[in-house]
Amino acid sequence: MIRFERVSVRYEGTERPTLSGVDLTVPEGELVLLVGPSGVGKSTLLGTVSGLVPHFTGGLLSGRVAVDGRDTRTHKPRELADLVGTVGQDPLAHFVTDTVEDELAYGMESLGLAPDVMRRRVEETLDLLGLAELRDRPIATLSGGQQQRVAIGSVLTPHPKVLVLDEPTSALDPAAAEEVLAVLQRLVHDLGTTVLMAEHRLERVVQYAD
Repeated sequence: MIRFERVSVRYEGTERPTLSGVDLTVPEGELVLLVGPSGVGKSTLLGTVSGLVPHFTGGLLSGRVAVDGRDTRTHKPRELADLVGTVGQDPLAHFVTDTVEDELAYGMESLGLAPDVMRRRVEETLDLLGLAELRDRPIATLSGGQQQRVAIGSVLTPHPKVLVLDEPTSALDPAAAEEVLAVLQRLVHDLGTTVLMAEHRLERVVQYAD
C-alpha cells in the first residue's frame, strides 16, 4: 500500500539529511509502528506519505514515495485527501468547525461529495467511533480522548485507505489512549485500513502493531 524507494529528505540550512535512503513497504491492512528518539525524522517520514513533505514543509525529497500507486512528489496533499488521512498530536489544531457532526462532514464537503453520501458516512462514522451521543456537542467541551476520536473520524469520512498518525496518544491519559487505540485496531481489522503511526509510549501501542 505504501512504498518508500531510496527516500531522502534534506531541509534548507541543515548539514545532514533528516531521512537518508529509506526503503520500506507497508502492506495493506496492517498497523505499522514507527519508533525512535525525538529528532530522527519520524514526523518527516509520515509527512512524505500525505504529501505535506515537501509541498508544505519545503525541503528536497529524493527517491519515491508511492501510496496505492500515487507518487506523493507529484500529488499535493489535496490530491491525496481521498486516499490518505492525517491526524497529529494535537487534535484542537486540526479542527475547523465547532461541533462534532460538522467536523465529520467538513472533509467531504471540501471534496464535493453528494449530500446523501455525506449524511450516510457521517452516521457510519458516529457509530463506528462511538460518537453518536456527542454529535451536537461543541468540540471544545469534549475530553482529550473524545477530541482525538473526532479528529480520526473527520479524516475517515472521505474513506481513505491509509491513516497516518503522529503520536496520537501523547497528550492523553491511559484510559483515553486505550480508547483511541481500540478504535485504530477496529479500523484495521474491520475496514482493512492501513495505519502508519509514530509513537513514543511503546508500552501502550506495541501490542496493537503488526
